[in-house]
Amino acid sequence: MRILNCLTAFVLLFYSFYLTANESSSQNVAPQFPEVVIGGTQERLLQSEIVDQEYKLWISLPRGYKESDQSYPVIYLLDAQWDFTLMISLYGQLNYDGDIPDAILVGITWGGDNPNAEELRVRDFTPTAIEQSKNSGGANNFLSFIKEELVSFMSKEYRTNDERYLMGSSLGGLFTFYAMFDDPSFFTGFLPTAPSLWWDDEVTFKMAEKSLAHFKDNPTRLYSAAGEFDGVLPGFKKMQSFLETKKIPGLTYKTQLFENMGHSGIKANGNVRGLQFLFEKQAITLPEQKLQSLAGAYFEQKHDIRMSMIVEKNQLVGVFEDGSKQPFLALSENEFFQRGANLTLKFNTEKTPIGFVAKPFDGVYNFVRVESEN
Repeated sequence: MRILNCLTAFVLLFYSFYLTANESSSQNVAPQFPEVVIGGTQERLLQSEIVDQEYKLWISLPRGYKESDQSYPVIYLLDAQWDFTLMISLYGQLNYDGDIPDAILVGITWGGDNPNAEELRVRDFTPTAIEQSKNSGGANNFLSFIKEELVSFMSKEYRTNDERYLMGSSLGGLFTFYAMFDDPSFFTGFLPTAPSLWWDDEVTFKMAEKSLAHFKDNPTRLYSAAGEFDGVLPGFKKMQSFLETKKIPGLTYKTQLFENMGHSGIKANGNVRGLQFLFEKQAITLPEQKLQSLAGAYFEQKHDIRMSMIVEKNQLVGVFEDGSKQPFLALSENEFFQRGANLTLKFNTEKTPIGFVAKPFDGVYNFVRVESEN
């Protein structure tokens, strides 16, 4: 009996130590919380037969994609493993302000088992092989993958139109320049930042010289930026001089040097300014008589909104009930937009009375003219 009591006491003591130890251990383990998920995004896998590589595609669809039947431009982003989340944020802000239209964003990175992005980007982004970098020089294959496999995949799986944009930084910027000089007609616009144009004794410039004839019949837009403290600055300035000297037919471009910026931090500023430039709306000047024909007082019944359209300094100006004014720029004879806001007006002059449809970021408003100011 005494032995049994001793065993019982031992078991209880052990159990007490066990509970204390577990409680102490559980207090030292960080609590598990759910990870943040970026809404409206998808991950797709695409096996390239050309490169013999699996790629991860991180895709962001524009708002209202499921409810609409329209087709969208596509922005292809290199080095998604680093820059996709940045671009999601920048796109949302620029889209809200009307600087860029609704678009599909496709971030490209590498799949497979434990992919080494540092090694694979050297392979895929560089146009020539050099001894110092093993497996370099695969840009031709990677570009073929984009043109023949990736774009085809996107057109089959999603509603895309013929507008395509390519953007990348550092070695990705090098590849973006390479893609432009190799075939300026395939993409609508190019956005290389902090481009590594030093690669292989600046071989990109030799390729550029040979490609100039390809630009003649292919309108192309290019924006490129670098920071003043970046080591790639000599090549960037040489490219600025090259573009200015050659005056390439069909190429509309802008280059920008940012003060107090280095190599990686340039992406936010450069990509914002670059996307604004690539998607810049081209305003036209309309005759005074045409603008005056659109002037008058307008009413939107559903939301009980009244406003007037007047003409000031050969420009259509909206006057709201509180007296505030907003100028509108013309895209065509009947289409106007507001700079710095996601707001477009489309007039219907074939009906009586005439009216216009206003499309701000948050909906659709139908205005009808109730009184002419002529």
